[in-house]
Amino acid sequence: MAEDRTETGKGAAFRAKHRFAPTSAHKARYAVDLVRGLPVNEAMERLQYSPRRSAFLVGKVLRSAIANAGQDLDVDANRLYVSDARADDGPTEKRGKARSRGQFFGILVRHCHISIEVREMPEGGLPGRRRRVRGAGRKGAAAVNSKEA
Repeated sequence: MAEDRTETGKGAAFRAKHRFAPTSAHKARYAVDLVRGLPVNEAMERLQYSPRRSAFLVGKVLRSAIANAGQDLDVDANRLYVSDARADDGPTEKRGKARSRGQFFGILVRHCHISIEVREMPEGGLPGRRRRVRGAGRKGAAAVNSKEA
């Protein structure tokens, strides 16, 4: 796991990576999507109770990013949030098994690169997530909602 810091002080981004993680990127994205945009305390709690193996790997990377932020004296670890989280494809090992009648069954062993970036929360807190209003895209949805009200 590597450490990288883009700037110092307020607004600094602290990163951690796990390259060649022994799971597919598709499986790791389930855990990465759980924590993106959350405060680090809530993100760690969600990963702790997730039954997926990839959640353990993402948790290790998140702990590393928090520790990287802890190296900076100006950063409060309780005010950190996950600003960016990715699980990119890594290399694929091609293995195989010999089968009956001269056949060969191929096995693909996939790997991924897990990257997490944490930042300190802005003073006003995290901006609320924009949620899609049910029926907002339909024609005449406003008229139906106004009649019911």
